[in-house]
Amino acid sequence: MLTALQVEEHSRKLARTFLDQDGDLSRLALALIEAPEAWDSVQRKIRSPQEFLVAALRGLALAPDPRMVMGGLTALGQPFWSAPAPNGYPDEAGAWASPEGLRARIDLAARMGQLATGADPMAFAEAVLGPLATDETRTALRRAESRAQGIALVLMAPEFQRR
Repeated sequence: MLTALQVEEHSRKLARTFLDQDGDLSRLALALIEAPEAWDSVQRKIRSPQEFLVAALRGLALAPDPRMVMGGLTALGQPFWSAPAPNGYPDEAGAWASPEGLRARIDLAARMGQLATGADPMAFAEAVLGPLATDETRTALRRAESRAQGIALVLMAPEFQRR
């Protein structure tokens, strides 16, 4: 994770590039892409309910059932087309990682685990988490009592909760 000092230094480098290149945005974009900080793989933000649900459906290759999607989003606290005015849905961990929010995610993960009857939890973890899967997550998967529980564990892994 980048420190505040590293972020400040990176911002200074980008500002220098912008000024040195007379505002050439293509050069600025290239400087951003070439910066090692841009490729830091640490996931910092918790997924919103919509991101969580879409990632789970995509990862499990499940066709979205509109009733499950709409019900899931409502249960997770982000009802479709109902963003609070004027600012919309929050983009902060506290809004989605509350005890109630996590309980709703656990319930939804358990239901999705039951729907993904043929999925292998270890293969699923490798597909959606890859090298981000921690030893703790892999151990929990080996201890799962069923495939459905294993899938739910992947969906509830800290690594899956973040983007």
